[in-house]
Amino acid sequence: MQNQEKITTLLVTVGTSLFDSNLSKINPDNYSKEPLPNFITDREFFLKLLIELKDAYDNRDNDSVNISKISHLLLKLPPQFRLLGAEINSVYAMLEKGFLEDRRDRIIFLVSDTKEGKQIGEILKNYFVHQNSPVRFESSDVVVIEGLQDQDPQKFKREGLPNIVREMGNQYRKWGNYGMGINATGGYKAQIALAVAFGQVMKVSVYYKHERFNQIISFPRVPFTINLDMVQKNLKFWADIVEIDTLTEKQMETIKSRGNISEEFLPLLEWEVIDGEKHYVLSPLGLIYWEGFLQQNPNIVLTIENLKERKENNIFMRDDHYPKGFQEYMLKVFEDNKFIISLKTLDYSGQPGMKHGDFYIYDRKRIMGVYGDRSNFKARFEILTQASNNLEREYVVNRLRKWFGDKYKKE
Repeated sequence: MQNQEKITTLLVTVGTSLFDSNLSKINPDNYSKEPLPNFITDREFFLKLLIELKDAYDNRDNDSVNISKISHLLLKLPPQFRLLGAEINSVYAMLEKGFLEDRRDRIIFLVSDTKEGKQIGEILKNYFVHQNSPVRFESSDVVVIEGLQDQDPQKFKREGLPNIVREMGNQYRKWGNYGMGINATGGYKAQIALAVAFGQVMKVSVYYKHERFNQIISFPRVPFTINLDMVQKNLKFWADIVEIDTLTEKQMETIKSRGNISEEFLPLLEWEVIDGEKHYVLSPLGLIYWEGFLQQNPNIVLTIENLKERKENNIFMRDDHYPKGFQEYMLKVFEDNKFIISLKTLDYSGQPGMKHGDFYIYDRKRIMGVYGDRSNFKARFEILTQASNNLEREYVVNRLRKWFGDKYKKE
């Protein structure tokens, strides 16, 4: 493999072929007399294994142990055998082709938002971290892509496809592009185009194995650049729209009249008619533009201004038992940070990892603070600001962390 580092972190899109096309159609009688694949030599052992696999598959919903059992039974079969499914076949093909590093850190399965997808994800997770796996990784994880299902086409389009782009971006930011690859063999066909586009923009290698091919291919990286000036010029608009469900036609006209949208941006929008009115949303390709901009500008910041007017002591406390000094601490947070609209206490679930004086983004769009007294009794509170996108929320969190460090650094 030339000009391409070997893979240590692998994202794998996952389909349902392991169940739909393979395990659901197991028939040991088909192999009782027919010639076996040349890599299977013991017919009696093979037939017994097929019977066990069929039983585990047929009873997977009645006994969760069977999900783990399927993983262990698959480990007893050659990894290139088609019965094992597109994901195992293609990852093994990557190993054979020399695309994978000898020591592989992690494999992450992006599964559909279906019962079958989650079950297959668990099977694959168990398979690839087992000590007897022919393509073993040090760790494995399963991420369910919300909305990625084939029962509701509009949900698939509006939520599923954009969410898989977002998750690839999350994993990219978490692990970096060095040694990262995407195996786009499994899953819905629409994912392949998005994975390739994402790989080109983010400089991540993308691989694909057709079920009829005996080899896996790596999509060549095309030396092209995309014009991200329109993102930089309208940064807040872009940061907002990646989180907005839809924009009405009236809202779009208002934005256009302010000069926030250039003509080259319009093809990155999708629209549909709801109650007789057009509603616009950023397309998955538009999200890839955004991920590309974040990749090129990892330290980008969007600030928020202090409020000109706000209610005095706008703090709401539940009728709970709190740590000593908690109310006074919240008052300091509110008074010293003029961009805060209000504070309200939250239920504390006893997470031991929470640190006194820290601030977090949680539930994707909410900001939380943590207070703990000297006995380690802790409480949480939510911080409401004018932040309308993640860049602004990150600014708020970093500013509050700095405030705490400056104010309490001697303690």
